Amino acid sequence: MNLGNILKEKYGVPVAIDNDGKCAANAELWLGALKDVDSGVIIGLGTGIAGGIILNRKLWRGIHGTSSEFSALPTNYKDLSYQNFWANVNGVYGLLVPYATRKGIDVKDTNGRKFFDALHSGDEDAKVVFNEFISTLLVGIVGLQASLDVEKYCIGGGISAQDTLIHAIQEASHQFFKNAGPLPIIEPQIDRCAFNNDANLIGALRNYLDLYN
Repeated sequence: MNLGNILKEKYGVPVAIDNDGKCAANAELWLGALKDVDSGVIIGLGTGIAGGIILNRKLWRGIHGTSSEFSALPTNYKDLSYQNFWANVNGVYGLLVPYATRKGIDVKDTNGRKFFDALHSGDEDAKVVFNEFISTLLVGIVGLQASLDVEKYCIGGGISAQDTLIHAIQEASHQFFKNAGPLPIIEPQIDRCAFNNDANLIGALRNYLDLYN
């Protein structure tokens, strides 16, 4: 039994308990980048990786309410150490830690803005780290697509504001599906989420309207 059902039994009213990723997916479905598709996924790149899955115009919460916990996806099947979970590979520290290591600086001395400033100025270390980041992000998307077969993936989180990131993952996807051979996977659309910091609030409002109207 999930938390929503437990609260319903206790208080006698339906309650939807969703995290930031699920609320963001509901926001994008209602008014944002997923409003014109039947099925899609949001991937929020932050400290970890927020996720939300839309199937047949509905948010998929899973049997226990824990669907789309993308941060916990393993990326190395031979080593299930915490550092190999997707949160650490493609969260923002998946950029900052390797970059700081290459530069020989403390990771606390850099941030996303400084990283992309370096990238745009032609810093070779930033280029190497960024290209690896895009490659591993695409691996995650391909894995999800092999399982879900949705129309569209929307990238959110603070660093999604960078056009460089969105264009790079779109191009990487095009090249992969062009050269991958006869895989039984259809290339999805990849775009930026429409909402940023307001997504959680908009999605929570959608939950309320669905439950009480």
